[in-house]
Amino acid sequence: MKTWAILAVPCLLTACVGAEPLRIPEPKAGQVVENIPYCRGGNQVLRMDYYYPPKLSARLPSVIFIAGGGWTKSWRNRGYLTKLFPKLGRMGYGVATVDSRVAPVWGFPAMIEDVKCAVRFLRAKAGPLGLDPAPILAR
Repeated sequence: MKTWAILAVPCLLTACVGAEPLRIPEPKAGQVVENIPYCRGGNQVLRMDYYYPPKLSARLPSVIFIAGGGWTKSWRNRGYLTKLFPKLGRMGYGVATVDSRVAPVWGFPAMIEDVKCAVRFLRAKAGPLGLDPAPILAR
């Protein structure tokens, strides 16, 4: 029973978004789907953008990019990392860029919980997104 209680705490702190209706468009080659609500962290809705590669495969492997900055900044669609997305797309990967809660407003491990929630979201929505739920890589 104690183990269950310890594992349940992160799920309560960072619950997946359920109140906001989720409309996922049909996956299209080269498409960018922006502002997908993937999680609620504290009092804020966390969002992701998903970049589809130029050629779609039946089950798309994905990479999750988390902005650098020592968990003090969160930007999912700006910066030097966006230059990598087309390269990963040509290699057959879809790319998710995610928001996360940041310090000093939120303490550790809030940021890690947000990234875990993004992975859970992508696995749960793999069918509508056209993804392979197994090979999700976080960077």
